[in-house]
Amino acid sequence: MRDQVHYRESHIHKSRRRRDLDLIMLLNCWAILNEYADQFSVDSLIDQASKVLQQVSSGDRSTIAAQILPDSTQWSAVTKPFLRIPPNLALAITNPLGGAVYMVDRSDAKADLQAALGISRDLNGYAPALRMAIYVSGLIEDSDIFELASTEQRTDIVSYLSLLVNLASDNLGLQGANHLWNEYNPEADDEMARFISRTQALIATWLETAKSSDLRSTAETDFLGAAGHRFLDGSLGLSATAYNNARAFSILQSELLESHGTNPEMTVGESLLKDFRRGPDVFLTTASLTAFKVRKESMRLCNETVADLTGLKIMEKDAEGKDPAIPGKY
Repeated sequence: MRDQVHYRESHIHKSRRRRDLDLIMLLNCWAILNEYADQFSVDSLIDQASKVLQQVSSGDRSTIAAQILPDSTQWSAVTKPFLRIPPNLALAITNPLGGAVYMVDRSDAKADLQAALGISRDLNGYAPALRMAIYVSGLIEDSDIFELASTEQRTDIVSYLSLLVNLASDNLGLQGANHLWNEYNPEADDEMARFISRTQALIATWLETAKSSDLRSTAETDFLGAAGHRFLDGSLGLSATAYNNARAFSILQSELLESHGTNPEMTVGESLLKDFRRGPDVFLTTASLTAFKVRKESMRLCNETVADLTGLKIMEKDAEGKDPAIPGKY
């Protein structure tokens, strides 16, 4: 009997010790995602994190969740180098911002691309930013960690997953567009397609919980509203980072409209469009116009914005506006 008790206590002790070791490993998973990427697969980290969440007491789950998710600094550090790479001009065909890609500042394009190429990779050629995104999206799919996360962490998750899934789509559609991964083969394509599909499904699920059809009218205490404000604040200027933030806002807002439809609140969006038109920020204006394209008022404002950009006063010189459209005129 004493031997049985001793065995049981020893087994419990080993289980607790194993859990503690698992937790210690996960608390250093960002080092694992970087320095030891060749030794630990993303799938193994997801499995281990899910097990740890299941093993801890209910009172500790939120604390542990906060520790095994990346914080803003960690997200930013691994993602910034790829946001700085100017988009390939060929992406204008499939991109929601269209020809806005031609407006991106490319003065440091070569240096930005070389910086991204110099980032350490795992055996699959995945950059830490991609490993982090796959880890977080996989863990959210396999557990209830998103419900345990704080508003700030949820905002980070929505923001960075939105940015990275767009970059992944670019690199999958146009090989070498940003080198988020640099081993190109059918297996990598399949894995990236799964990551993109899974992440887009998660984002769609979160959008269904939105309380408003307009991200800008949503309180910043709400993670979706906070993400929308973050994208718009990051859309200023003509940098590649501004472009990527503008595109993320446009896609997120468009999908929100598709999910919830329009309603009387949308006058807020129209008012914002007019405010943006008065400003000098091309990507901010373009993102808003494309996001609210379902509105007739948006089309009118789009035409007025084009007239402003070309310096053509159509109402005063109607003939000048028509002449270039007449075949053979020039």
